[in-house]
Amino acid sequence: MIQKIRLQNIRCFKDRIFEFNKNINLIIGQNGTGKTTILEAIGFFAFGSFVSSTPDLSAVSDGQEVGRIEIFSKQKDASVAISTGKRVTKIAKKVVKNSRLVGFKKAVLFNPQTVEITNASPQIRRKEIDIAIAQKDPAFVSVLLEYRKVLKNRNSLLKMISRGQTGENVLEFWDEKLFELSQHIYESRMAFIGYTNERISPIYSKLSLRDGKSVLSYKPSCDYERYQEALVNVREYDITSGSTSIGPHRDDFSILFNTRDIKDHASRGEQRLAALALKLIQIDYLSENNHKPTLLLDDVFSELDRNRREALVSNIDFGEQVFISATDRAMIPVAFLGGSNLIDLNGGLVE
Repeated sequence: MIQKIRLQNIRCFKDRIFEFNKNINLIIGQNGTGKTTILEAIGFFAFGSFVSSTPDLSAVSDGQEVGRIEIFSKQKDASVAISTGKRVTKIAKKVVKNSRLVGFKKAVLFNPQTVEITNASPQIRRKEIDIAIAQKDPAFVSVLLEYRKVLKNRNSLLKMISRGQTGENVLEFWDEKLFELSQHIYESRMAFIGYTNERISPIYSKLSLRDGKSVLSYKPSCDYERYQEALVNVREYDITSGSTSIGPHRDDFSILFNTRDIKDHASRGEQRLAALALKLIQIDYLSENNHKPTLLLDDVFSELDRNRREALVSNIDFGEQVFISATDRAMIPVAFLGGSNLIDLNGGLVE
């Protein structure tokens, strides 16, 4: 359970502590009052970064050199200090690698961006899967980070080859590393998709009131069983472009309903419900030993009509702790109001 969080020089918060209860916490405020910031600060300790700020430094208040977030819970406390060029992460007051924050607190985020995932970029869809896997499997974080390093090195060599500064034989080592890491990433993603496809049809049907078969369909950029051969086949193109054209960083996925891509053959509302179905599955995926992940619902109800709000609520297993933000309390389904802790930011911009 998250007991409280402290924000120092993070966006509109100069120095504020917010305390929470163990069940439902409502954060009400107009745009600009910091409600999303509170949820994203909690999510930082699940996802390892701010969802809407790249780089994290952009979340530090204007004119300030350092921003700090501290989270306090019954198990362990943690903090992150963000400044120019670096982050300092601590768990139980000991400095640790920044990647250790991924999955420190398991969480599932519902927000307006995630319910539009079917129309988002492939990069965002890949990230959606990878964050869920990384929270459950800490080793996956290391694999992703190593893959990025290898990919960066290979791309640098491709540019050097195109300029005649080195020969193509230098790629062999990096191609072998890419193959090893890509296999791990691909297999982890496919395991997640298999887990999802065992559950998505009944959930989406309940939300959309449409009977049929739903699947999460992976779209690999190549045949991973023959990945090294494929890298050789595209080498000339990669040298010309100066980048690696195939691999997990180029893959995508789509949601199919009765074999048809929801992106092209469903209404916007139905697409949102399909995205919400994926989020509901993540709750079970991240549950361990009867402990469920924290739920972060950031202004998501404003994207749904009343019937769909109620359908979503009826299918959510609330878990141990829920955080909900909205501009108006009237947008919150009645099921969430009983015994909730209210944080009202509508007095104006928080200083």
